Amino acid sequence: MNGRWLGMAVAIGVTVAQTAPVRAGLFNPETFTLDNGMQVVVIPNHRAPVVAHWVWYKVGTADSPPGKSGLPHFLEHLMFKATDEIPSGEFSKIVARNGGNDNAITSYDFTAYFQMIAKDRLELVMGMEADRMVNLKLGPYLLSKIVVLAGFALVQCLLLLWVVGRKIDFPADGVLLPGWLELYVTLFLASLTGITLGLLISALVRSQNTVIYLILLVMFVQILFAGAIFGLPGPAAAISYLTPTRWTLEALGDTVDIVRLNDLSVTCVEPENEQQRQMMGEADDPCEEGQQQLATPLEFNVDYARSAGHLLTRWLALALLAGAFGGLAAVVQKRKDVM
Repeated sequence: MNGRWLGMAVAIGVTVAQTAPVRAGLFNPETFTLDNGMQVVVIPNHRAPVVAHWVWYKVGTADSPPGKSGLPHFLEHLMFKATDEIPSGEFSKIVARNGGNDNAITSYDFTAYFQMIAKDRLELVMGMEADRMVNLKLGPYLLSKIVVLAGFALVQCLLLLWVVGRKIDFPADGVLLPGWLELYVTLFLASLTGITLGLLISALVRSQNTVIYLILLVMFVQILFAGAIFGLPGPAAAISYLTPTRWTLEALGDTVDIVRLNDLSVTCVEPENEQQRQMMGEADDPCEEGQQQLATPLEFNVDYARSAGHLLTRWLALALLAGAFGGLAAVVQKRKDVM
């Protein structure tokens, strides 16, 4: 756990009837601190063989960053997810099978978890709390976010193609699949890469303002270092292969056969007289004999090979980037949980 979460307290006591009068000094509470910084409070009461076991984290709703209210309460519920030893949702069932009950609360400056159980089951619930304190599996949580956001991306990419398709005819045939379907796959993989990159940024940075600036920086790198607008010199060219933008542009270009479209964009004119012919120079392909090329085709800085292998490697690169960003986000989140 990080330093903020080390400042927690465990309270252990025995439940008593709420109607019984309480006198000062009746329970003689004891307190001590473990080597890891955890404060322990023991309140003995031997009138019933029942233990009230509490774990208090000194963080609550008042600690929520601006614009992200509710995070402590959300994390309260995440603590009931799976660990290496206990499947998701089984924590409370195990407590119930041992004759106890449990719950959790979130307040302004603390979040607390408790179990009311027979005293001979105290070691069990203490072990369960220690387990989820350091072994909580947040991977399924991250995966659930990716699944939900990817679902939105599937719909958004389809709507985008529908809107564009109302004005522009997509190529009937792509490299491997119908043109519109190849475009859909490329756009979805690009969106998935962006989703996982966003999760990584949010895992690395806590401040909302810092996240905004970092996203702007990432967008700047995507635009300038993708290698599409202008060629990158020397070692800088390698940076373009780390940008999802380059792989996305190459995949889209393969599907629409952008090299052929570039050739078709050449304008050929017939000179009106010999003087114009001399000024414009000799005819170049694809102009016919007697015609002159008015504008030269664009020179691409990225590779548009239009082959099955080329397209599949671009899709694979996007998938690998999405997996790398998602994996790094999980690692960063896990380290936050155990530091």
